[in-house]
Amino acid sequence: MLGSIAALAVFGYFQFSGSDDDIYVSEGGSGFFGVSREEVEMARENYESTVEVVVESPRTVQEFARLTGDDSLRSFKDKEEGAGSGNNRPDLEFQKDVADWCREVGFPSPDVSKKVEDIRTKDNKLVMDYQLVIVTINIRDGDLPRIAQLLKVFEQRGLIIQELDMSAPNDSEELSAMIVVARLVDYFYPTRDQKRARS
Repeated sequence: MLGSIAALAVFGYFQFSGSDDDIYVSEGGSGFFGVSREEVEMARENYESTVEVVVESPRTVQEFARLTGDDSLRSFKDKEEGAGSGNNRPDLEFQKDVADWCREVGFPSPDVSKKVEDIRTKDNKLVMDYQLVIVTINIRDGDLPRIAQLLKVFEQRGLIIQELDMSAPNDSEELSAMIVVARLVDYFYPTRDQKRARS
């Protein structure tokens, strides 16, 4: 693409800068193809500034990658290409989904927090292509039917239920619960271990 732009740049340069007055100014004083000299000059300046930006763009991208690292460049590239949905943040998307599911079963103000963890094999080898988004739900004013319904929703959605802790005061139907669920996602977050492995 840059080769084609460079060829156009050379052609355009000769068209604008190599023309004599008798070539692009007609006898009646109107400009090249009926355009005034001022408009031609303005077009030439805009053209040259555009060419300069195009010529500098690879260097700008390289400098961006050098300053921020390949992970930032990858994230920027994915966003530009429209990968994923929303803000291209599977952790935020999952957290929002869990909060919505809590509200659907009757918890109007869910206390939901999230974190991202790397995955390791049994021999402690880092899995490079995937990570876990882990969401913790704290329920203070719950009951067994709603909590059971929420767990059923999580199961239907194919989530990993990592932890479930429920408690209730004596002779009370009111339950408190802490539920930890996880979802497997493509690698997106440069943890310290991931940075080391990719360097």
